[in-house]
Amino acid sequence: MVSDSFTEHFPVPHDEDKKVIACLFVYNHDHAYTKNLNNQIANNIKEDWPKLKSHSEIIILDPETLIYLNSIQIDYWATKGQKNIPDNAVGFFQPDHQLQYHRRSCSNRYGSPLMLEQLVAPFHVIRFGIDQAGKEGYILYYRGKGESSDEFIHLIDYLFTYQVMDSASTITFKLPNATNISHPNFQKSKKEYAEMVAPNSSVAKMILERLSIIDMMSISIIKPQFFESELGMRS
Repeated sequence: MVSDSFTEHFPVPHDEDKKVIACLFVYNHDHAYTKNLNNQIANNIKEDWPKLKSHSEIIILDPETLIYLNSIQIDYWATKGQKNIPDNAVGFFQPDHQLQYHRRSCSNRYGSPLMLEQLVAPFHVIRFGIDQAGKEGYILYYRGKGESSDEFIHLIDYLFTYQVMDSASTITFKLPNATNISHPNFQKSKKEYAEMVAPNSSVAKMILERLSIIDMMSISIIKPQFFESELGMRS
């Protein structure tokens, strides 16, 4: 049952089918453990544990995810501070995860919020307006390492599937977990994608030219730090 307080503060259509989601934050104060916890948790679930009800979900934000999210939000604000992103015409681009009530309450093209289940997605796309002519820029934050060209081919195919390449003037892939082979794999993926879509034809050259608007860069990993003495003083 949805409480009166929830109904008052969150104007969603409560008469429709509901999906209950709980979020669990797991982060150690000394930030010594930075790995993904999904496998450890999945391998330790007992058969006699209480089962979740239908349409209910628990999302776990483990240390690896929290460090990634912290890194991209710091990079976003730094980019915004450099005036590379406008103040108003900016929002998350997630066409395949937009709920019906988000469409109604966020009619603005740049007003789409990031939904809770999307926090654990493999990548996040931010769309922003560049000028009055309708030109747009995109930043794609990718939590993978870019250790193969297939990773970037998947991202490029996503952009073509949702017509991002039609309106974009600039696209930047940003990787907090990049390695020394990420950028070579990124460059390799452009040629491989063009040849895959249009093998041995002039169309491949046109696709490759269009892909030139995409670049890639690594960003710093920023780990939040918590100290017991400081947390104690706060309380």
